[in-house]
Amino acid sequence: MDKEYAPMFVWSPDISKEYKHFKLTSKCPECGVFHWTLKLVKSDGTPVPMKLRLERDTYIECRKCQRRFPICNTSNNHPQNLTEVPTVKVHRSTEKKRVQVANEVINVPQGVTITVKRSRVIEHSIDINWQFSSGIEIELGLQPIIKTVVRGEIEKAQGRKYQESETIEYEIELSGETSNRYSLTWTDIWLTGKTEIQQSNTTRILPFQFREYSELEVAPASFCRHCGFKLEALNAFCPSCGKKVPV
Repeated sequence: MDKEYAPMFVWSPDISKEYKHFKLTSKCPECGVFHWTLKLVKSDGTPVPMKLRLERDTYIECRKCQRRFPICNTSNNHPQNLTEVPTVKVHRSTEKKRVQVANEVINVPQGVTITVKRSRVIEHSIDINWQFSSGIEIELGLQPIIKTVVRGEIEKAQGRKYQESETIEYEIELSGETSNRYSLTWTDIWLTGKTEIQQSNTTRILPFQFREYSELEVAPASFCRHCGFKLEALNAFCPSCGKKVPV
């Protein structure tokens, strides 16, 4: 699954508060009138065509009140302008990674059946190894956008939207007829893949993983009554002390 995304804008640290206000609201910071598009001009009113990289001497002008606001903070004397996001391709792996994150043992009296409820809050987080390979440096301001690209492609492939966090709940019955001890293990399932980032004729491949969900695995558990070693199966010989441990 390959997807390519065109360049877009992000804010440089010296972008003016008026320009941020307009980009967030599409309204003039002075009179509050809504505008569909920007009108870009020089300080003397000369029109400026829209382009990827704007000069420092560029202003937005309200079509109603004619008030002009600078794109960049005029107090900054270093020419930091708008940054172009690199082209991003997402390669999603078909394999999933399973990671055990928590374990609990529950004792059940002989002949008794109990019901237990367990829940866990998970973050649908995307982890990208920004230092995986040499090449272009990924600016801090671009990292959230690249994560958004990866999340969007995953959601499209999975056919659902993911909240930032989700509560997973289980209600299970444990029978004392089967076993007196049960092991409850939470396992996180991660989608994996690689992000191909191209910028200035340089390509960088960064692995990523996305926590898709978490599941609770329930299995009878047995521990050696002689040395406490956890056994893989019931009614087995303890690999630690070698003694027979009946159910």
